[in-house]
Amino acid sequence: MKSIKKILISMLAIIALMTLSMASVACGNNDNPTEQTGYSVTFMVEGAQYGQVQKVQKGRRVTKPQDPTFKTDGYVFTGWYSDSEFKEESLWNFQTGIVT
Repeated sequence: MKSIKKILISMLAIIALMTLSMASVACGNNDNPTEQTGYSVTFMVEGAQYGQVQKVQKGRRVTKPQDPTFKTDGYVFTGWYSDSEFKEESLWNFQTGIVT
């Protein structure tokens, strides 16, 4: 039963990187055609937004939020994922992960 809970929490705690919305982060005024692309990064836990939306420019790192805690015994937070596949390769590394 505990392994099912661990899998469940892995499926519920994800990072929705660059999936909600792309935003243009201007490097000058709005008339400047040389704008740099930025992203809105939203962290999701159990289907709800967790913490603040981060505005991150392309090529920069995301700031790691505090890990969530759960009131139900047996749930284990396994990390933040870049998609809902929850594969090991989508586990986000905040020290090396660059927003692209």
